[in-house]
Amino acid sequence: MVKKIGVPALTVFIILIVSMTTLVACDNKRTLSEGELLEVIYNADFLCIDNPVGFISPGELSIGDIFNLYASGKVIQEKMAQLADGKESVEIPLRDFEKFVKKYFNDYEFTPGELAEELSGRLDFDKEIEMIHLYGTNGGVRWPASIESDIVIDSIENDGDLTIVNATRHYYDGIGTDDYHKIVLKIKITKDAYNYIAFQARKL
Repeated sequence: MVKKIGVPALTVFIILIVSMTTLVACDNKRTLSEGELLEVIYNADFLCIDNPVGFISPGELSIGDIFNLYASGKVIQEKMAQLADGKESVEIPLRDFEKFVKKYFNDYEFTPGELAEELSGRLDFDKEIEMIHLYGTNGGVRWPASIESDIVIDSIENDGDLTIVNATRHYYDGIGTDDYHKIVLKIKITKDAYNYIAFQARKL
């Protein structure tokens, strides 16, 4: 004999199932280690070389800044190091750079013409085959060689789908630069990466 479930009991059963599903979803939320978060902060620092106070939305970044970060990565740097004698540039398919922008900056919009204009003299863009020709590293290091940067994470918070990292940054060059800043990084962690939301710095 099959025992029928009353309405109250059925309601409790449904609530229990929903609660368990929610808990599983929360448990499966991807997180970044402290080391990975430090790398994200250093990359944000690189993005803001010309604007040390940071940005409150990715739309404030120039496409040139974003490309410089992309070009400083391992894949492009290895290509630059392997340039054969007589070859002046590395070829980068536009779609590869577009994937990078989508992966880390989500809805950021740009045109190849804007990129070519901003970094004129450093790269060219071939419209016919949608290929970027990179003639230099466009960065390759996070900071000028004379300035060092140490970053220590103070706290990590979660606010909905946002991860908020509070940290202290120390610049020094052994000559005259010896500055401390409080920085706040906001990112949205995605399935296979993260999206930059904001990065702000305040001198102490």
